[in-house]
Amino acid sequence: MGTVTLILLLTALAVGAVLPFIPSRGRGRSGRNARTRVILIGLGVGIIASFILTLVNTLFPKAVNRQSVALWTLPLAIGLAIAVMVLQGLMSRKDRPSPRLESTLRLIIGAYLALAVFRSAPQAMAQAVMIFPAGSELFSTQMVLIFVGYVLGWVVAALLGALAFKLLSLSRRRWVMNWILVLLALTHLMLIVRILQAQRVISMSNEAFEVLSWLINHEAVFPIAAMSALLVLALLVWNEGRLMPLEGANPAQERLKKARARLWKLIAGAAAGGYLAGALLITLGVLIGSAEVELSEPESYSVHNESAVINVADISDGHLHRYAYAASGYGPIAQVKARLKDETSVDQAAELLASTHQKADTSQVPLSATLSWKLNGSDITVNFSCDDSPDNIRATTQRELTLVGKAKSVTRGEPDGSIHADYGTVDAVPTSITEPTSPDSYKTFTLNNWNVTYSPTQDGSYSNPPITDLIAAARQAGPTGTIELSGNTLSVTGLVTDERKGLTPEAAAPVVHAVADCQAAGLTTLQLNGKLQKGLSSDDDYWLTFTCNNGTWTPQHDGNTGLDEAAILNKAAEL
Repeated sequence: MGTVTLILLLTALAVGAVLPFIPSRGRGRSGRNARTRVILIGLGVGIIASFILTLVNTLFPKAVNRQSVALWTLPLAIGLAIAVMVLQGLMSRKDRPSPRLESTLRLIIGAYLALAVFRSAPQAMAQAVMIFPAGSELFSTQMVLIFVGYVLGWVVAALLGALAFKLLSLSRRRWVMNWILVLLALTHLMLIVRILQAQRVISMSNEAFEVLSWLINHEAVFPIAAMSALLVLALLVWNEGRLMPLEGANPAQERLKKARARLWKLIAGAAAGGYLAGALLITLGVLIGSAEVELSEPESYSVHNESAVINVADISDGHLHRYAYAASGYGPIAQVKARLKDETSVDQAAELLASTHQKADTSQVPLSATLSWKLNGSDITVNFSCDDSPDNIRATTQRELTLVGKAKSVTRGEPDGSIHADYGTVDAVPTSITEPTSPDSYKTFTLNNWNVTYSPTQDGSYSNPPITDLIAAARQAGPTGTIELSGNTLSVTGLVTDERKGLTPEAAAPVVHAVADCQAAGLTTLQLNGKLQKGLSSDDDYWLTFTCNNGTWTPQHDGNTGLDEAAILNKAAEL
């Protein structure tokens, strides 16, 4: 079963477990109406907000920064879960809870319901778009089966959540509710850690990373643990129904008590069967998804000039054929190229690579895979090495595809090469341009006909000079050029306006002025290119270089070689 389905199921169980603990406002119909309003408003707000977010992400993939949304909502969801458990604990200790406490608890539970649904439903809704790729035949047998499976996922989650509501309505055991809320909060906490670690905000020890990786790769344990608690509760409820006294003052009371006992045992039996079936379904889903594929023996072929020659007629029967080829020179090398279905998630791609490693003997043959597909508006063509452990492959894939959905394209031709994220032609500097990424990466975009390249420092972070002001200053000297930010070094070309003299102070000064506060811009070095200047011995001599000293620019060279730099700095000081 997919991660999205597991989180949706766990959320449904949490919602079902919380609902019975919503305090009513008084007794009778009015009290029940107050509870109903909390439920309808909480779930309604969550579903509507989820639909709006899904619609925006589908139509405008770059309009919302999903990581920012997650970092705002996930801690709030955890805080509300803690508040629900604490307030319910206070309620249980008082014979007559105050109306203010009851109102506060109703408000907190309503907010928690909305936020819990908002954290799980958008991902599940987005799957409806993914299962119907462009060009697919909607009414084919395959599409119908996929749609039925998608609907059944929602139905099963809703039914199991409803059973949790029924069980806890009969036997109000707070420890079951608390246990399920803690499990869901743990999944939220894991996602927060993953985002912060990907953004290089936090660092983790190897031991902590291994624990996190194991939990991520075994997320099925959370809904199974929740259903295990509910299964125990079902057994307790059934036993309570069995031990209920059936005697009454009159036949009518006896019939009422017998009906009540049958109801308790019926609900308990249905819940026990449902949770056993759910746990079995999850277990089988994980086993099937991680099952090793038994490969057939390699078929024979001929070799001509160190190239494998295979008869086309032999592979035109519609079946899978397997061949093995050992290359000379540097030894055997295996490369796999695959076009994935558009809107395949990063997590799914990472799992595919990890599964490829598990199914291949990479100790004998180095293996790399090139995956190509479209996701959230990004064209992806990236080569990955499959020689590492499955957990490291998953973590690397997720880290290196951080900018998918933000950049127009994400590419890499070799597994040890640099990730190139290109935003294309933009109207403003992309907001995600300075987000931490892998040190082996670089980002590009074109703004006002100027090509800009960002390369990170060794820790994956970026300097943040005022690029918009810099381009505006550079356009005074030339209509087009390049700006390259490599770590803490800023290099600019295209400022030459005089073919005889090369780079003039009038052309260069506005650029220097735009980044005058080098310390605030996070820069240590500034390089300006005067390529048209004549009579220089090497390309290095065309560069005028400045270094940041106590927050201001100074010529890198002393003496006569620094006269041009000094003239530019003097001109910049006049602006």
